[in-house]
Amino acid sequence: MAETPPSQGDNAAPGPVTHAAGGAAIASGGGSQANANAGGTTTGSSDAKASEGKKASDKIAETFGKERTGEAKQGCKCWVKIHFKPDPPQPLPNEQKNKPTFSYDYVLRDVNDKIVKKGVLDLRNGSKIEVKDICCGVCQLKVKFPGGVWKSIKLATDRLHRYLIINELWEAAKYMAKEMNTNASSWNTKVMRASNTVGNAALLAGNLAPKLVAYGELVERTGPGRPWDHKLHFSRKKMGKTTPGAWHTWGHWEYFRDPWSNMHFGYIGRAAGFSRTELVGGASLAQWLDDKRTGKPASADPPQDTAAINAGYNMRGPITPEMLIREIENNPKYQRRPHSYESATAGRSIQKVKSGK
Repeated sequence: MAETPPSQGDNAAPGPVTHAAGGAAIASGGGSQANANAGGTTTGSSDAKASEGKKASDKIAETFGKERTGEAKQGCKCWVKIHFKPDPPQPLPNEQKNKPTFSYDYVLRDVNDKIVKKGVLDLRNGSKIEVKDICCGVCQLKVKFPGGVWKSIKLATDRLHRYLIINELWEAAKYMAKEMNTNASSWNTKVMRASNTVGNAALLAGNLAPKLVAYGELVERTGPGRPWDHKLHFSRKKMGKTTPGAWHTWGHWEYFRDPWSNMHFGYIGRAAGFSRTELVGGASLAQWLDDKRTGKPASADPPQDTAAINAGYNMRGPITPEMLIREIENNPKYQRRPHSYESATAGRSIQKVKSGK
């Protein structure tokens, strides 16, 4: 059954958020950054304030937002490297065909708020941002996400900063391939298949009982909150380095989670002896009943769900992650959105792993 995707959150910055990422404090917000005057001393600073500024610059915290970063340091030249690497190393197998119509522009500023480098961050292949001559202190990398929202990271100079761009779709596909292969040969599926085998013949004699047993077992397994309804799995289960949630990142894109359970439904349903018509019609009936239960306007299953059920029904095992990703990428009926600020700032899709000299 379908669900309404949560708001993208790409058109407005979320409220203050804090979490742990590689030992760094992360938040969203605004503020100001100190500038140095032409004489090389800090504006309006006493000796005590200069000492405090030095301590602040020695204790660097990465943040989202434009916050005070310590006093500027003149006449000191340093370097900085910021590397972004996809994980897995390359989205496979077909993401390169989906050329984005948007770009993730970045701006790197030094401690004096001077722009030292501009470019585009490649969220599919990764990027290396390197500057050999930058003022010592703290630099600020800002990345523009679709919708005009900027993610800002404060970083120490004289350091190599490494980040992973997590491709969650791969782990989600691995999980679903295992689910489909395991459940297709499960005891529950064998019961349904046996009931359907007997039931198809019994229908000719007007005996509905075997078919009702098969339908009852299917509803028990796939109904809302039941073991083969995977929405809660994606919201609660850690898969690889993240808990994917509703949208699963993949290079420049994120894909909505609904097709997974529907492909599973089609694949398991065929293994259990149901016809394609029974499965598509049953899903529409289930959607209608769920709409009545929740008070939503009555509706049949949307085209995305029907497409996913048919795709699963057409698959032949064993199922592999590559098969599922190929289907997700190549079917235009499945919902997707640009890789979002929401995912990046939740500590999910962009994770710091190590810094060093």
